[in-house]
Amino acid sequence: VKSTFRAMRHIHDFREIGGVTIMTDALEWTSPFGPLGVLADLVAVKRHMRDFLVRKQGNLRRMAERR
Repeated sequence: VKSTFRAMRHIHDFREIGGVTIMTDALEWTSPFGPLGVLADLVAVKRHMRDFLVRKQGNLRRMAERR
């Protein structure tokens, strides 16, 4: 898949614990542009990715709880 990132890995892990399904997201990426990419990660990309996952998980939770 073509992407802005040099590499990206996104894992969804689903586990049942005490009759409740727990989903964990793991996101790993390598930004392009070497040292500039590392700086961008520190300044903005890491926070953006975390916020993206929090929003996505909230949306998934709302959808699952409607059923």
